[in-house]
Amino acid sequence: MNRGLSCTYCEKPTQGILSHILSFQQCGYVEEKIFPENKKEEDRLYCDYCNK
Repeated sequence: MNRGLSCTYCEKPTQGILSHILSFQQCGYVEEKIFPENKKEEDRLYCDYCNK
């Protein structure tokens, strides 16, 4: 899992889930699913920069 959804207010990366990495050990196939929760931005309530 990769974190880093942009904050809606300051546009800096947050802890929101940006993508999931799916990998299959048998064949070595790797796929990245971007915006797995259908969110493209995170509310500033969850932003570390806005809430210092």
